[in-house]
Amino acid sequence: MKYHLWIAVISLSVVITACGPNKPAYENVKVESRPEVGTAPTAENPAAKAAQEVQQSQQQGGEAAQKPKFEMPPFFDSQKNEIKDLPNYSKAKLVNAQVGDFNGSPTMIMMYSLRGTIEEAVAFYEKQIKANGWQVVTSSKTAEYYEWALKKGEREQLIINIKRDPQQPAYLVLMINRNQAPLAK
Repeated sequence: MKYHLWIAVISLSVVITACGPNKPAYENVKVESRPEVGTAPTAENPAAKAAQEVQQSQQQGGEAAQKPKFEMPPFFDSQKNEIKDLPNYSKAKLVNAQVGDFNGSPTMIMMYSLRGTIEEAVAFYEKQIKANGWQVVTSSKTAEYYEWALKKGEREQLIINIKRDPQQPAYLVLMINRNQAPLAK
């Protein structure tokens, strides 16, 4: 019995020592309050200070203020949300669009998801290619994939890809890559 009593006393003393009046480990962490939105920048708030410096340099006509604003490429019809010389396929739903200037060339990449058969989509685009004056540079056709590389004049370029969506076989993926080569110097 004495043996059990000593084991209980030792166990209790170990528990009390381990869980005793120690300070929590996170007590030494310093917590700084954040300034309210719209407050003046201070030495403790470098992000607000940097933002104020950028704003002042723009107001004073700095380099950032002199950069031209982004403009949509000249071949894009903003009213219809489509490329001017390639109408949208009626069954297509836009899922992603990227626009930018690539090596001095305005470029637009549009990705669509569409229902229907590849044959319907191919027939539509073959008709539009001819109707809008595009010249086929290369084409690649299989049962599940169609691609045309097109050009018009010296500067206008277009690539059309149609393929089965591997994640959703009932849908097709249509990708249109349109750009305008820079003027020759």
